[in-house]
Amino acid sequence: MLTGIAEENQPEARRSMPNSEPCDKWRFLFKDFMNNGYATFFSEDSPSTGTFTFRLKGFSVPPTDHYGRPGWLEGDSFTRGYCVETQATHRLQLKYLHSMLHAYKNPKFTFTLFSGLTHDNENTLGYADDDLTKFLQELKQEGFTENSMIVIFGDHGFRFAGIRKTLQGKLEERLPQMAISLPSWFPEKFPQLFDSLRNNSNLLTTPFDMYATMKHILSYPKKPDGVVVGQSLFTPITASKRACSNNGVEDHWCPCLSWQDLSVGDSIVKDVVNYVIKYMNDAISANSVASKLCSRLSLKEISLAQQQLPSEKLQTFLESKRDHRCDSCGVVIGSPAENTLKQDTVYQVQFTTSPNNGVYESSVKLNKGKPSLTGDISRLDRYGRQPDCIATTYVHLVKYCLCIQQ
Repeated sequence: MLTGIAEENQPEARRSMPNSEPCDKWRFLFKDFMNNGYATFFSEDSPSTGTFTFRLKGFSVPPTDHYGRPGWLEGDSFTRGYCVETQATHRLQLKYLHSMLHAYKNPKFTFTLFSGLTHDNENTLGYADDDLTKFLQELKQEGFTENSMIVIFGDHGFRFAGIRKTLQGKLEERLPQMAISLPSWFPEKFPQLFDSLRNNSNLLTTPFDMYATMKHILSYPKKPDGVVVGQSLFTPITASKRACSNNGVEDHWCPCLSWQDLSVGDSIVKDVVNYVIKYMNDAISANSVASKLCSRLSLKEISLAQQQLPSEKLQTFLESKRDHRCDSCGVVIGSPAENTLKQDTVYQVQFTTSPNNGVYESSVKLNKGKPSLTGDISRLDRYGRQPDCIATTYVHLVKYCLCIQQ
């Protein structure tokens, strides 16, 4: 997000490697914004696990105009739990950020990480809810939201404990929070940029795209240069060309789902098919004329069942490990994760009904076990003259109808 380059392609900065150097030579966004007249700020409240200082050699020169690390190192000796002395750590961080925003009239680029509150327990995130709400309300009252792009993000979801061993947990690890707020006038003044951002929110995006987006802010109306991987979210992304493989995401980190075969005898498959047949029968029953003329359908045979699931490499991923490229580029593979998506994914089924011998295909989304159709129900065989009794009056039912009197 800050460099647009994967760690293994950066100058060596790992503490454990010979001849490594601090991260000063990495191409940080901070430098780009500083060169464009922005005051810059970088602060993370857990200096012992700092992003660029825990495994890496940090910086020999502060990377930003205001670099919070020295202050947090000093405060570490006074930290107890979630507080520094009598003040909540996250409130100190918000206060520090707030003072930065007021200190300069020129543009500002700030990057703030709240690690201490949730690193070991996700439930404690709630402690900051009211304070973050108040902070954002103050920004609005003070006019900052009318000339700022605000990004609130998480770096990852669960990485340990029981839930991490499930498919749901693995997907959450790979799908962190990303929320972007723009000034109220932005959609009207820059409709194409706004529409692109909104549409892209429904596609596969990565931190590389966020880097390109930040660069785009500086280069607009020109597109950003120096983008190796990724694309500005202010430009239209072609969905058909988006894949993990060409956007810097290795297979075991890819959250995209693909169709995987299921046994046609699986109980959940039967439930899904029966739901679709009921939907068809209900559509006929809802029409008083058609309900008297068309036969009621029942299941004859299920011929194909598929479920949307992550790739096998994701399902069997246990953890990353160090290899010749970087500290987390290696992969440890294990047994497939528990499938916790059975009640929360999409199924595609093909089946035949009686008495019309109709062959159908349908996709059904389960949301906490509750089914709903995604798209239309396709009939794969020719129905011929089966629905002649309603063919000219109730066209939307012809796929389902076998006239009782042929």
